[in-house]
Amino acid sequence: MDFALAKMKDKGVRAPGGLLQGRFFCLAGAGAVVKESGKCSWQAFEGRDIMEAINQALNMVAQFMALSARTAPKTRGQDFLEIKILEGKDLERLAGELDRLAQVTGRDFFSLNANSLRKSAAVLMLSLVAPRTGGLNCGECGVATCEERRNSGAAKPLCAWRVLDLGIALGSAVKTASIFNADNRIMYSVGVAAKNLGLVSGEMAVGVPLAAAGKNVFFDLRTGPPRKD
Repeated sequence: MDFALAKMKDKGVRAPGGLLQGRFFCLAGAGAVVKESGKCSWQAFEGRDIMEAINQALNMVAQFMALSARTAPKTRGQDFLEIKILEGKDLERLAGELDRLAQVTGRDFFSLNANSLRKSAAVLMLSLVAPRTGGLNCGECGVATCEERRNSGAAKPLCAWRVLDLGIALGSAVKTASIFNADNRIMYSVGVAAKNLGLVSGEMAVGVPLAAAGKNVFFDLRTGPPRKD
């Protein structure tokens, strides 16, 4: 990898990895090939630079995850998914709302997820927006026919097949995160917080935060006393 990038540097060719805010880059060892203003250059990582590069990579992973969610199969080929990528100040807003929900509901996992969110670089949000019935008359939503469900005028229950679409899109997205070795976790709580803050619309929302650390920040959630074994 380092040899290949060195050759790229010498020849001034475009680095692989994709376009992010006008910069082409590819991580490798102690540095990266970067293209800015039409010119390639080798940039060594120093101090905080590596964290900036990792955060940029995680943002790119979120974009690929959004692509996977968009192209995931949908019932009858109809797409009712809203896809957003949240980062920066929006993450702190989400974390603050999760802390508030922990106090209001008495559920500690909201606060635990808030702490995980503060260690994340980006969050992929998927939500169902005004999903129509699938027209299959399957009764899985609890109503006998789709017509009866539509005539009720109520927003819920949601069509079971549209909820399944959301689940398939989430699975496709986290599969992509796994390919890039990006730590992630599907979080119902983040969806609740995002809806409360008006960051997403729709009847059902789920968030997938992304982070990169020596230990997965999303699976260190024990709240009780340390285990003796």
